[in-house]
Amino acid sequence: MKNVSFRNKIIIKLLGAVAISFFISFGLTILILAYVIDPLFIKHEEFGMFEFNVAMLFLFAFAIFTFIILFLILVRKKIVYLKLISDNVNDIANGKLGLIIGIKGKDELTQLAKNINYMSKELENT
Repeated sequence: MKNVSFRNKIIIKLLGAVAISFFISFGLTILILAYVIDPLFIKHEEFGMFEFNVAMLFLFAFAIFTFIILFLILVRKKIVYLKLISDNVNDIANGKLGLIIGIKGKDELTQLAKNINYMSKELENT
């Protein structure tokens, strides 16, 4: 089995996507806090603790939602490729021996696709 270089490992890409999603989400949350929520509460001094808690709840929900959306956007290509591999393995299991999966990238999913292609060819030859 061929070794995959460190920069092409899926874990590095996923951790990078998590970090990017976190920092962008955190930055947007700070901007909303500084330019929307804080001026709103300074302008309206009659707002109490309940209104503040509701605002913080919405801000927290926004931060989580932003993180999830950004993360899904960043890993979308890998998820689609994994679905392609899964569908092709299902086709091979249903009798389409010799089916070849398209090779994309140089990471562990690519190595998995190559190994499945080899297995499919060997099953077809037997």
